[in-house]
Amino acid sequence: MADMIAKTATGLDAIAYVGQTPWHSKGQPMIPGAPKEVWKRDAGFDFDVIKTPVIFNAYADKPEGFSTGKLYDTMPSRHVLFRDDTRKPLSVVSSGYKVVQPSEVLDFFEQFVEVGGMQLETAGVLDEGRKLWALAKLSDGLTVAPGDALKPYLLLYTSYDGKFATTARLTAIRVVCWNTLSAAHNAVGASVKVPHTQDFNKGLVADQLGIMPEIFFEWSQKLKEMAETPLWEDDANDFVIQLLTPLSKPDQRAPELITELSGYKKIMSMFETGAGLIGSDLDGGHTKWRMLNVVTQLVDHEMGNNRTRLNSAWFGRGDSIKNRAFDLLSA
Repeated sequence: MADMIAKTATGLDAIAYVGQTPWHSKGQPMIPGAPKEVWKRDAGFDFDVIKTPVIFNAYADKPEGFSTGKLYDTMPSRHVLFRDDTRKPLSVVSSGYKVVQPSEVLDFFEQFVEVGGMQLETAGVLDEGRKLWALAKLSDGLTVAPGDALKPYLLLYTSYDGKFATTARLTAIRVVCWNTLSAAHNAVGASVKVPHTQDFNKGLVADQLGIMPEIFFEWSQKLKEMAETPLWEDDANDFVIQLLTPLSKPDQRAPELITELSGYKKIMSMFETGAGLIGSDLDGGHTKWRMLNVVTQLVDHEMGNNRTRLNSAWFGRGDSIKNRAFDLLSA
């Protein structure tokens, strides 16, 4: 399986960070307030993505030397995206695909950092350059349960493979470990998406993000309610069955079969005993908050492997599982 964490031009893991080391000690430590050019180098953002028309061999199926016209032709409606440093092809897209360059992602945060509103904390590149992100801290955070806190962040990411739009959204990170939750992912205004059919306007996106602090406050109140709400054994059992049912094979979705799955047993064991659960001494015991932390820890630290975990936790299946857990527990 290909490594999802890309490499910088000097061969290092393409992640840079301030403070706590994220994702199993990968990446380059940064000094708070480091200039954009240093972030660009150490996070692996020092490349541009070039778009050029697809060129094809018009006589590839003919005998060698056969030609009735020009050997190569172009397809104006389709373009190849490639890195200008490694010349690595990233994807084939439509001619109207709008590229958001890596430097533009850092520029977006610079407008906030300059006025003291944010601090850039992590940035990195995945899948040989097909995805990249940057993360900035919004404030010192909030306490959900005594001693158990979350810090709010603004996450901006884009893709060069057509998998998703350029997106800015609120994310919360648990202070005791690098567990991530999408803040109010279903709330209106909780995220701003710019499809690759449109130009990325950093000022406009910043304006649209203006109501996000209020949304984060509302979302945090739900977490505090979870921390104050006991989750008894029968309710915990029902929750895990509901969580895992759509993730199971069609012939394994009966409740009595779900309870035999290793995932079910792992979640219930960690919830009941707290064994292996980071911060279990802070979460208030058998509450909805503990159950949410069990799910996020399994997704962020134990699902898949080191190569794919970050990609899944923020952009893929793992993110969907965490969002589903939040919805079920806050319903």
